[in-house]
Amino acid sequence: MKKKYSVIFLLTILLFSLSTNAQWSTTTLSTARYNLSAASNGNKAMFAGGIGMVSIPYDVVDIYNTSGSPLAGANLANGRTDIAATACGSKLFFAGGADDGILINFDIVDIYDGVTNGWTTKNMSAARTKLAAASSGNQVFFAGGVNDGAGTCFKLVDVYDTATLAWTTTDLSIPRYNLAGASAGGKVLFAGGTDLSGTVYDVVDIYDVGTSTWTSATLFEARYNCTATACGNKIFIAGGIGSGGTESKVVDIYDVTTNTWSHDLLSIGRFLMSSAAVGNLVFFAAGADAGLSFVTDVVDIYDTTSQTWSTSHLTQGRAWGAATSIGDLFMIGGGINETFTPLNSVEIYSIITATSFLSNEKSLAIFPNPVGDNLNLINSLHQGSLEISNSLGQVVLRKTLSENPGLLSVSVDFLSQGIYTIEIRDGEKRVFRKFVKS
Repeated sequence: MKKKYSVIFLLTILLFSLSTNAQWSTTTLSTARYNLSAASNGNKAMFAGGIGMVSIPYDVVDIYNTSGSPLAGANLANGRTDIAATACGSKLFFAGGADDGILINFDIVDIYDGVTNGWTTKNMSAARTKLAAASSGNQVFFAGGVNDGAGTCFKLVDVYDTATLAWTTTDLSIPRYNLAGASAGGKVLFAGGTDLSGTVYDVVDIYDVGTSTWTSATLFEARYNCTATACGNKIFIAGGIGSGGTESKVVDIYDVTTNTWSHDLLSIGRFLMSSAAVGNLVFFAAGADAGLSFVTDVVDIYDTTSQTWSTSHLTQGRAWGAATSIGDLFMIGGGINETFTPLNSVEIYSIITATSFLSNEKSLAIFPNPVGDNLNLINSLHQGSLEISNSLGQVVLRKTLSENPGLLSVSVDFLSQGIYTIEIRDGEKRVFRKFVKS
């Protein structure tokens, strides 16, 4: 006989659940370090280089799979910091950087090929550090940077074609370093930066891969050491240090389809933060104030579908870390804490999608869908737990199930309109379904 259960959810429990981010988990790097770089090619996420408590930078590359589990690592040709990292198809590129202990800048590019699982090296036309990298189609761009020993600031852009294996060069409009790079929809963008005189720039150089031409735009405010990432047809440039020496809250948003700009604000201004996008969500994580006296654990999350913001928190504040995304995961690793201690933790935000379903369609049925005030379930699993999460992965309802499967009626009148995920766990079995709250 089917048994009907009604859910009475106390307000205090609800408030606790709303503040719980069950989607966060952690793993570790092989070595604690900061000022490292990260990139992923869809199958592997890599955290490369960086420096720890001593002045010798690491050549280590920590590698993770789509579940966030560590794999056998690798090594760069040289240990270095301030590496520019990007992905192009199955290949990952780690370019330039410095060994400040011996005042050497590098022209080397370490390239990982996901098809052959092998590494090769190439060389840019000039050694430099604090450059930016981005890719579009078959082309990989390494832009700007500085050679500390030579006292040279670059507008040089080295372009590597992964199809022809040929190098060409082009130029930014202004020499600068500590700039940000990203690409979307056939446009490659390099924004902000500073030069050896201390001038801070608002210039944005935009390269159209289809026409092989440059155009320019301006940020809402000039700044350097900002972070950039793309989501869909939009590129986001966030935070950084402004010309007045203060940290910025500004997020400039470039729509490559309409060729229009808008801007928004982070919850707090900061630099040395990390960003990446997963699905329709854009993450701006951690960072510090301009004087490095405050290191934050704040993660600002922008939903490009609803155009709304939410805030989450890391378990540990950090700056000078590195972030990337792989599959349904946002990953941020390394960095320094408020005592300038290098970190070896990697924090992982997991977004449940349809590809995460691990059981058959008959194990859980939802009706009606869209849902009004009550959600009815036919559940074939037995003991376990039920959780409902919103589109950000925040748990909004949690319940323990009894031994008897059957019809379960859950009151969801407190939920706002939107898309939710319901998960039922029974031992190692997990069932996921999506529903719409009308």
